[in-house]
Amino acid sequence: MAPSAPSAPVPEDNCARRPDPAASAAVDLRRDERQGGHTIARHVGRTDAQLRARLNRESIAAASTYPDLATAERVVAVVLAENERAVLRWVSRRGARANLAIHRRARSALPTGRILQRGRESADEAFGAVVVLRWRQEGHYVLTSYPEN
Repeated sequence: MAPSAPSAPVPEDNCARRPDPAASAAVDLRRDERQGGHTIARHVGRTDAQLRARLNRESIAAASTYPDLATAERVVAVVLAENERAVLRWVSRRGARANLAIHRRARSALPTGRILQRGRESADEAFGAVVVLRWRQEGHYVLTSYPEN
């Protein structure tokens, strides 16, 4: 059997790269959906027609989607790992707290997903992401995450 060619290196800044296995194991968007999250329902595997329909229904400037669940979970894991200190400060506060929104600006030429802006005919590639955490007495969960530029 011939040896396989080495794969191209993945830029360290790529938000969609595979994070440390321990970090990705902690991100379970299906579990988060059962707790009230909506990343999968609104932002995973959507077509341009579905994004357009959402723009027609809701008063939002843009609708976006990750290509698949694996990408969504990898991106969320990377964003949370990069912002671990901010998340720990937020978690350690006393009493109820507002949602924590973390914006990760594009730092890579590799897209995280697609975004359809209101008034545009087709979706463009997105290179950043937003992760929103919701706190509950029992712990926090990912309320939503979506690609963003």
